[in-house]
Amino acid sequence: MDETLFSQLKEALSDALQNTWTTGVPPVGTGETPMLSYSVDGEGVFTLTWSYRNCGDYNQDGIVDIKDITPLAVHFGEFIDPDSGLWEHPVCEVIDGNADGAITILDITPLAANFFV
Repeated sequence: MDETLFSQLKEALSDALQNTWTTGVPPVGTGETPMLSYSVDGEGVFTLTWSYRNCGDYNQDGIVDIKDITPLAVHFGEFIDPDSGLWEHPVCEVIDGNADGAITILDITPLAANFFV
């Protein structure tokens, strides 16, 4: 195929896709995908939405690494109020890696188990 024509076709395809599609990448690895839903608007646009929890990613930057120790240290010793069922601080729900209702040394295990996920 003529190189100029091939280049024009690639550019036209790229333009067409950029103008009609919005895509994202679903989560990969050992994290959880607890909720997946879709919707179709009046113009036929299909949207796929998911929530994602990467256990051990306590600072929510998308990777479990040494920086995730900081939120654990900041909220160390916080727990769910047994009377209200609420955390002392909302971010603690993310930091409670072992889901026992308290931010303790036990929450380091999920961080270590998922390191670099």
